[in-house]
Amino acid sequence: MAKDTPSCLVSLPDLTVTESSVTLSVLRIRSPESVLQELSSAFGVAWAMTPNHVFGDAPEIAWLAPGEWALFAEADALRSRIETACAHLTHHLVDVSAGRRRWRVGGALARDLLAKGCSLDTDPRVFAPCQCAQTLLAHVRILLIPRSASDFDVIADVSLAGHLRAWLADAALEYQP
Repeated sequence: MAKDTPSCLVSLPDLTVTESSVTLSVLRIRSPESVLQELSSAFGVAWAMTPNHVFGDAPEIAWLAPGEWALFAEADALRSRIETACAHLTHHLVDVSAGRRRWRVGGALARDLLAKGCSLDTDPRVFAPCQCAQTLLAHVRILLIPRSASDFDVIADVSLAGHLRAWLADAALEYQP
């Protein structure tokens, strides 16, 4: 899938919001405990069963639910490793890239902006990098991933991108000089 150039929605001294495409696949496995070793070997990383945990690199992997992970890579690039590791189990791998958008919310005011539409505590002492959460932002179901103490990725369904784009721009208005 061709990546688009990130578009800047908000550019202020203490707040930036950019929107871009995201390369994302979802893996579901029935009884994943039995293939943890195989998955760890296939991806070269200890496969996490820890709820709301982000791990790995190339691809980065986020725990979504029991037996469900988001992998930040195209499904075709993952398929042979997944099929080898999960050969004896019911599993499903699908590329959802075309159906998702990513917003990077960053800066000293990022947590304040998110707090306007999300009840999740984003303080870095309780929601740190290497964690993730499925939650709501402006009544839209999102995957929220802290990238640092002041940078967050918001991933949402493309069908709600217009609403989320408008909400983020409107919510940032009060921070304009």
